[in-house]
Amino acid sequence: MKKAILAIGIVILFICMSFNSISGIQIQNITIIKSGRGNTLYVGGNGTGNYSKIQDAIDNASDGDTVFVYDDSSPYYEWDILINKPINLIGENSNTTTIDSDFKGGVIDIASDNVKISGFSIIDGYKGISVYFNTGDNVIISDNHFINCSWGIEFHTKDNCYVLSNSFRGFEDTAIFADNCVDCTISDNIIIRTESGDPITVYADIHCEGFGENYVVTNNTLICDIMGYDTTGLLVGNADNNIIEGNKFSGYDLDAIRLYSVKNNIITHNNFNNSGGILIEDMSHSNKIINNNFIKNKYDAIERLLCFNNLWDGNYWDKWIGFKYKLPIFQRFPHIILFAIDKHPAKEPYDI
Repeated sequence: MKKAILAIGIVILFICMSFNSISGIQIQNITIIKSGRGNTLYVGGNGTGNYSKIQDAIDNASDGDTVFVYDDSSPYYEWDILINKPINLIGENSNTTTIDSDFKGGVIDIASDNVKISGFSIIDGYKGISVYFNTGDNVIISDNHFINCSWGIEFHTKDNCYVLSNSFRGFEDTAIFADNCVDCTISDNIIIRTESGDPITVYADIHCEGFGENYVVTNNTLICDIMGYDTTGLLVGNADNNIIEGNKFSGYDLDAIRLYSVKNNIITHNNFNNSGGILIEDMSHSNKIINNNFIKNKYDAIERLLCFNNLWDGNYWDKWIGFKYKLPIFQRFPHIILFAIDKHPAKEPYDI
């Protein structure tokens, strides 16, 4: 009986040793072999083996690695940094970890899917972050400051892109440009226009266009801080099935939101204050504009001819007759928009 138990034990030990050998993990004095995925490469700081340039660390990274950039050696004077593999590029602190292209080119170019960038101040570039055509699925750009970049972030023809909790200031053309994207989320960003750009090249501070769909534009703050400058806060064109919700617009002398050639958009719980309003044109139809605030605006809303089947309902208008006159008879009046009607105006502004 003891011999049988001993024999079984030897067999089990042999199987375990064989499995360990096959998986690349060996025992005794032989080095453990690890996968290349998930390693961290360091830039700046005082650690042994740290890189001095971000591009060098990226070039030596493998798929799935993280390049972590310390703020000790900031600013990093690099431009046209190319990310051509799925990695994470993480700065130590977005306020103190700076990449400065010194106007010699763009700052970061992405030519890969599955890239995450966060934790940087990205300054003085023609474009802050540019995603190449036909690459860039599942790109996440979050918690960065874009300062003095003519274009902040530019996407083309990609799916599942995320622009989250960034700030933009000092741009001349566009803060966020997304073209032909599907399932693109732009959320919780702060965009302050302080520079006037060329009217020929300035489209909008957030620009979503080009036969994409399912844009989700939520909880952004957009401020135009230039008196008398005609620009648009958010432009959506030739892109359907989008959600525009919880955004705050202020200071736009032209349009806070402009929609053209779109359908099935939901525009809800946005705040338009001391700004332009909503312009809907070019046969846009079947959109819902509901439960928004329109307060002290240059104009509130315009729906052009040839647009149809758009629902305006439950919005708060400080120019509504029922707001000016509290008598019950006036409270039953609709609010007249150019070529449209809000049949059930809200009596109080929404908490947005």
